[in-house]
Amino acid sequence: MKGILKIIDDNRQIQQRKIFRWMLVILLATGLGVAIGFGKKVSLTEIPAVVRDTIVREIGQALIDKIDLDKDDDEIVYEVDAEGDGIDIELKVAGDGTLQKKKVEEEISLSKLPQVVHDTVTREIRNLWIEEVRCKTRLGGRISYEIEASGEGKEIDLEVAADGWLLYKKNDDSDDDDNDDTLRIEAELLAKSTPPTLFDIAPYRDALVFYEYHVQRRIKGKFKGDRIRVTHWAIYDNQL
Repeated sequence: MKGILKIIDDNRQIQQRKIFRWMLVILLATGLGVAIGFGKKVSLTEIPAVVRDTIVREIGQALIDKIDLDKDDDEIVYEVDAEGDGIDIELKVAGDGTLQKKKVEEEISLSKLPQVVHDTVTREIRNLWIEEVRCKTRLGGRISYEIEASGEGKEIDLEVAADGWLLYKKNDDSDDDDNDDTLRIEAELLAKSTPPTLFDIAPYRDALVFYEYHVQRRIKGKFKGDRIRVTHWAIYDNQL
């Protein structure tokens, strides 16, 4: 019996060492990224000319708020936030100047909504007060409209496609907000750690995996910053 307990204890110690080793590798990789400059803010004069030309062309008269140097799938990218006169612009530009992502949000009046969009908004919010209307244009010309409305103890957020199709609706009771710690965000996956193999974690079948996201929009809850890191448990099935 003592021999069996010793084997179990040895297996646990081995597993703990393996998990620690993988976490150490992840931390070292993260540290290396910081050391070589990824994840930091840079100025327009510090970036390659082809990248600078793309940024200047795409933002027009808007003012640059920040430029982040980052890495996406082993490719150097520059993420740009710019704003001006009711317009917010987000860009992602590759190191060779290729525009990978563009999102433009512009605050507009209710009267500028297409009639089919206006009809959808009226149906969904009824007699609530409209606080903000924004037109969102993504790379490729895809357009949608975001509406924020409130009243009667409610807050409603809508996103409606240009053809009037309801893409998203969130209905919050403002009376419950103070007692709810839920964080809801719209985010884009930037990177994730490489999960260990079954051999590395044997005899267990789960392991920690780290994900990093770019926060595009806070929907609910308190959060500051434009990046968030989340830890998930990866569970291996018999096919892995």
